[in-house]
Amino acid sequence: MDRARQMTLPTLDAAGLRIPIAPEWTLDESRASSMRLATYKVKADDDAGEAPEVVFFYFGPGQGGDAEQNFLRWSRLVTGADGKPTEPALETINVGALRITVGSFTGRYLAGSPTGPRTQRDNWALVGAVI
Repeated sequence: MDRARQMTLPTLDAAGLRIPIAPEWTLDESRASSMRLATYKVKADDDAGEAPEVVFFYFGPGQGGDAEQNFLRWSRLVTGADGKPTEPALETINVGALRITVGSFTGRYLAGSPTGPRTQRDNWALVGAVI
């Protein structure tokens, strides 16, 4: 995305970061919580299934664990055919002074609240980043 277009996009400002929000993302205010800064529904390419989400969490300074702890927690949400947690494909990048670790999981996604009922969704992906 070119810098001029990026400057005209709406942003989510959190924890000293300014995150550009794509125009095809729609804010889902029904998913708000104390840790969930924002949830956006992404316009799907087709109407065949549920719209993907982009979710931003912020736990506060020193909260929420390190990257390894977050990826371990997320691995329990995406299982293989054997029902065991998947191993993420990890990549670490540096953007200015920020270190960002990105993990990608694919398989059966266990959607829903950790304290509520879960719905299994086959052939899903979860991409998480820890800054």
